[in-house]
Amino acid sequence: MKRCITIITAIIFCNITLFSSSLKKTYYKGYTLEEIIALGLPVMVVETVNGEEPVAENVLAPEGCIGQSTRNQTRVPGRLVMIEKGDTVYDSGEYIDDVSGMTIRIRGNSTGYAYLKKPYKIKLQKKADLLNRGDDDKYKDKHWVITHDEFNDLATICGNKINELMGLQWTPEMKFINLFMNGEYRGYYFLTESVRRNTRCRLNVDKDGMIFEYDPYWWNEDFYINSSYVQNYTFKYPDEEDIKEEDSLYYCSIIQQFENAVRNNDIEDIIDINSFASWILAQDILGNRDNAGSNIFLTKYDRSNDSKIMMGNMWDYAVIFKMKNSWANIHSVKDFVFCDLFDNNCMPFINSYKAKWDEVSGNIFEEMTEFINKYTESEEYQGLLNSRYANARRWDNYDRVSMDDEVNEALEWFSTRKSFLDPAIDDLYQKAKINTPIYQKTYKGKSYNLYGIPAGENDRIIITNKKKYIIR
Repeated sequence: MKRCITIITAIIFCNITLFSSSLKKTYYKGYTLEEIIALGLPVMVVETVNGEEPVAENVLAPEGCIGQSTRNQTRVPGRLVMIEKGDTVYDSGEYIDDVSGMTIRIRGNSTGYAYLKKPYKIKLQKKADLLNRGDDDKYKDKHWVITHDEFNDLATICGNKINELMGLQWTPEMKFINLFMNGEYRGYYFLTESVRRNTRCRLNVDKDGMIFEYDPYWWNEDFYINSSYVQNYTFKYPDEEDIKEEDSLYYCSIIQQFENAVRNNDIEDIIDINSFASWILAQDILGNRDNAGSNIFLTKYDRSNDSKIMMGNMWDYAVIFKMKNSWANIHSVKDFVFCDLFDNNCMPFINSYKAKWDEVSGNIFEEMTEFINKYTESEEYQGLLNSRYANARRWDNYDRVSMDDEVNEALEWFSTRKSFLDPAIDDLYQKAKINTPIYQKTYKGKSYNLYGIPAGENDRIIITNKKKYIIR
């Protein structure tokens, strides 16, 4: 494979306007392309048509809502090249609509609004795998994200690993990169798959399925579905322009059924209980302080009665490791269905939550400790350390440039978190059993004890077809 300098020189001599001779120049605050490549992370080089910069309008939440965000983002066309260890591993080509090149726009809510260093959404005109995972076409997609959580990188890495170990339906792949755009070094980011429908490698829903988000920023979307809780729902799939009136009515109906089922302790037929238990337990393991902005993604595979609402992947780990000796905020703040599942002593859910804890608690903390120690010995970690110093110089932000504090914080968290969760979960489970209402749902002729568990031969009180029987 040709070296990137050879390719850049060839491009210059061929007089292709998108990659001008500006690539020869010394970059912002003295960095050259060769120097940034030498830091060790992959490098994304973006050149937009005529050097146009993506812009967006900053907006604040209307009265009664929360947050800050952006709207009217411009989609700027251009060309994207990925360089790894000095080799060009991907080139989108010049921008030609639906043929080659890409568009880039500002993304994010508070990060897009408040940070000088903007996160971006990239749409390729032809599907590709920007993460360079080999020749398997299943990873190819048009939609990618480059974003950042300044000097909180290990939290993102750990959160993603917990998502994987908890067996949630999809874990976004990611890697750290350095970004050059329009001849200027922009700092380091993580490049990741976006939350979208892709039946082969992202969230797997059918063409008539749905991916929706319980979204604190619903007020910044043109289409949303009302919730009886605090926020409302927006959609990742289908796209807004593809939603017809009859679709809206269906989505409203499904969401109303979902929320009513939780409040009525009647969840077995409408939600995938294990996915809800696994998602909230993952938040508790991580001690996430976030609640309203926890990025709560849900899916429904199709419109059949057999298709249940599932929790999707986790996203955004900005304030994990913060709830020492306490539940994650999403567990206890009454913003969404999770508190009702616990407060109503919904034993099918609590049984699944406890069973998932019993399944993972024996080894997940040791696995995370081993994972962190191994990561700190990796090439990416060294490249990330080098790039954090370059990024600090670029943005004049030298807070927590070293990763020592992050590593120590994460190692301490995973060495001590089990000591809180073990008794707390057992206490929650025992109290729920004592307080379980006797009207637990039964169906299909099965019998249940008062705890919502299928009855055994030693149970003296059972419920069948919604009637209570005393076995003598």
